[in-house]
Amino acid sequence: MIEPCWLVMYRVWARKFYAVPAWPMPEGLDIEADTVVGLQARMREAETSSCLPGRYAPLGGKEVTRDGE
Repeated sequence: MIEPCWLVMYRVWARKFYAVPAWPMPEGLDIEADTVVGLQARMREAETSSCLPGRYAPLGGKEVTRDGE
């Protein structure tokens, strides 16, 4: 799993995947999930909800134009 804007770890003792954003956040944000797919879904959700206009937009997301391309 390649996520350039996240520090991703597998916590053996907890048997969970864990991610911390690598961009400035107003408050701490750490995410965990049982599976890689679940972790990625939560990371996309966090990226979307944390994108304030003109502030701290994470890199690596797919750019979409007005006509959807």
